[in-house]
Amino acid sequence: METQRVKPGHAVRFVRRPFILFLPIVLSLLATHESLCFASSGIVAWGYDGYGETNVPAGLTNVTAIAVGAFHSLAFKQNGTVAGWGYNVHGEATPPAGLSNVVAIAAGYYHSLALQSNGTVVGWGDNNGGEISIPQGLSNVVAIAAGGRDGNEDFSLALRGDGTVAAWGGYALGGAQWSLPAGLSNVVAISAGMFYGMALRSDGTVVAWDYGINGYGASTVPAGLTNVVAIAAGAVHSLAVKLDGTVVAWGGNGSGQTNVPADLTNVVAVAAGGHGTENDWDGYSIALRSDGTIESWGYLLNPDGCSNVLGIAGEWSHAMALTNDRLPAIVRQPWNQTLYGGYSTILSMGAIGSSLAYQWSLNGMPLLNATNYFLSVTNVQPLQAGSYRAIVSSASGSVTSSVALLNVLTNPPVISLQVSNLTVALGSNAVFAPAIAPGPIPITFQWQFNGTNLPGSTNSSLTIENAQLTQQGTYNLVVMNPYGVTVSSDAVLTIADLGLSLNAANLFWTNADNAPWFAETGVAHDGVAAAQSGAIGAGQKSTLQTTVLGPGILKFWWKFAWHNPDSFSFSMNGIVKTNLQSSVAWQQQSFPLAAGPQLLQWTYSRSPSGYVMSTGWVDQVEYTPFALHALTSGAWPPTNGFKIQAVGVWATNQVLIYASSNLVTWVSIITNPPTTGSLQVIDYTATNLPVQFYRAWEQ
Repeated sequence: METQRVKPGHAVRFVRRPFILFLPIVLSLLATHESLCFASSGIVAWGYDGYGETNVPAGLTNVTAIAVGAFHSLAFKQNGTVAGWGYNVHGEATPPAGLSNVVAIAAGYYHSLALQSNGTVVGWGDNNGGEISIPQGLSNVVAIAAGGRDGNEDFSLALRGDGTVAAWGGYALGGAQWSLPAGLSNVVAISAGMFYGMALRSDGTVVAWDYGINGYGASTVPAGLTNVVAIAAGAVHSLAVKLDGTVVAWGGNGSGQTNVPADLTNVVAVAAGGHGTENDWDGYSIALRSDGTIESWGYLLNPDGCSNVLGIAGEWSHAMALTNDRLPAIVRQPWNQTLYGGYSTILSMGAIGSSLAYQWSLNGMPLLNATNYFLSVTNVQPLQAGSYRAIVSSASGSVTSSVALLNVLTNPPVISLQVSNLTVALGSNAVFAPAIAPGPIPITFQWQFNGTNLPGSTNSSLTIENAQLTQQGTYNLVVMNPYGVTVSSDAVLTIADLGLSLNAANLFWTNADNAPWFAETGVAHDGVAAAQSGAIGAGQKSTLQTTVLGPGILKFWWKFAWHNPDSFSFSMNGIVKTNLQSSVAWQQQSFPLAAGPQLLQWTYSRSPSGYVMSTGWVDQVEYTPFALHALTSGAWPPTNGFKIQAVGVWATNQVLIYASSNLVTWVSIITNPPTTGSLQVIDYTATNLPVQFYRAWEQ
């Protein structure tokens, strides 16, 4: 029996050989044998064996891939059938009768999955968490993963050919399907841990998500992790292989499972395992090197001397390795990629063997100097799209990778969020920031103002600082790439001065006292702009004012962020008409204006003892002069006087009628009793004058 390295409390399966009596012969055999962890089945298993999970069935041959569950093991053969052994209380180690055409397998805690060549998934074993209830219509699957813990927390993942992920099961965790990250796409590999999932994107970045329990940070991907080519999720820790063959680990480290050996290089695949729970964070890690050897760290160590390893699997307390004397071999195929013209990418594959040589080809034609395990494709153009594959060779033979399709997108720029009309206060900044969808590069930008290019405005966004009235107008963005030109919609920039912000640009607005009012777009009754009182010190005032010619009706909205004992008042001709107290909502006021010039003032006064400054706002000022309509009655010269009709009497007030023959001197001829709406009066004093003028005043 051979010597193997294992922690106390765990078991390992050994291959028995005939006992040799002569020590020199034994030494000679050991020196020429390729591996101490050799098995006729090609599977070497080690670790916990309480349920026979490391007891590989006799006669199992032609194995293509392996998978490890909590206490059971799986293997599928070249003929597309699956074998299982170990814990089988829920039937997890017994594949369904007639299962065939299998191309991939996965093992969870108490359940198992198989991917068939037609892109469909079959599940068996425990289903307390819905983990083998395959979603209806799930198809075009290219990879599967199984995770969870203890039945009703088990869940399953599937990667579709379009780079999206499906999830199901995990009912005790709230349903795995509800926790997938929004927008998860361009995925090329998946892995399932105890309470979390992982996905590798085609750009070499990793996404991880948890189902309510992020035990020890296993689903917290290290910031800046890029150039990843393989991933593995364990119980409470995670592993990633980078393009340069190094390993990154994170999460729980109770057994040193994230302490990656400093000299570990040339790694092509990893596996993570452990019997961790939310209160137990043991684990182990296994790495497969390009020379076919493996190295493990953590609480479960692999047997010494393993070589010619084609695949590794780990889960909970036991692990397996798949060996084969046929070298070289490809353990990680290159994946399809779609990218925009002008971008760069890397195609990579993982192979094992001794003194390997590589040759990449495009559409069957060898590429010059493409002799590494990875291929850099820079500044991608349409001619570089096509089918890529690599031939890996050594003294023992050669093997060809699967085809990786590179698709190059060559669409014109796409503006996903158009520019829109914008109103800003005079002197403030205006920012146009459309959203540009990812697309081919190089991409250039040019802003236009009223149809003319703005010099120096060549960014995707445009900021106009200290906006002035002369900058009002129409803006648009022209976006260009090598495959076309796209012009944004037009956006009108409006500069809100006091008149515009008050909806009364026909009036002349001025300021008085200690600080001027200004246009404000953040707080407005009409949702566009309002006038805001100026910033003043204790005991100071800020007054907004204008003058109109009465008679007429004044309406406005105002608001006051009040701090006692500050005040906000409205006055006419220096006489305060009303004060606004604390108000969280806009209020409307209306006032009749007498004949003649009327000075209108809105004054915010800060108390000498005020320690917090209040703010006043005014919006939607509307002034309507009274309308007078004169109608004649009877013949001229009148025998019964001159009839006058006044309309638009706002409130129940007296109406005074004035007459003038020269528009300079006005004489009151009638005082009508209080009324509303319209009224008719007769000037009985009218004579045969060449002309007579009338006006009404509501007081």
